[in-house]
Amino acid sequence: MEEHFKEHCNGAYHLSDPEQLKNGKRYCIWPGSYYRTNRKTPANLVDHCWNLALYIIELVNGYRFYQAPLSATNRIFERIEAALASHLYNQPWQVGAFQEEGILKRLSRHGSFGQPV
Repeated sequence: MEEHFKEHCNGAYHLSDPEQLKNGKRYCIWPGSYYRTNRKTPANLVDHCWNLALYIIELVNGYRFYQAPLSATNRIFERIEAALASHLYNQPWQVGAFQEEGILKRLSRHGSFGQPV
């Protein structure tokens, strides 16, 4: 979770407009450096960092993180994350449609969630 938080705060992840998120909509204000098209570089981030900082602060203040103590391998953590993502993807209506694309692909080493590694 710390890794995701850092990547989000340093502009590597895409940023959505906080007001739109509160209304259940995504409006991308920054594609980040992992986006397949229109990928941003560190130089782009430097050019926009002061404006983006305000959005990042507002987004972070709206997040709620829930943690539980757990000792496990990285693969087990990935499988837990994939199980949560799979559950959310399979929810009806707006909940399922609102989830980020590609989480399960990234977490699955064999192309299908839940297959043994």
